[in-house]
Amino acid sequence: MSRIVIPRVRHLRANALRAGERDILEMIARGVPLLEVLDRLTRLNESEFPGLLASILLLDPAGKCLRHAAAPT
Repeated sequence: MSRIVIPRVRHLRANALRAGERDILEMIARGVPLLEVLDRLTRLNESEFPGLLASILLLDPAGKCLRHAAAPT
């Protein structure tokens, strides 16, 4: 049974990941604000890896300070 189920689960997860990536690229193409795109990106990663709490930090232009960009959960 696991020989059938595991490949099917992998296939479904791969399709969900591709759909999420496509959504993010469409958001960028539509000019959605960066913070919304980063929020979606962290949520996509968290959905792919149960238990993961993702966050994104951005380096300031001077390269000296990090600032919070996204951590939806």
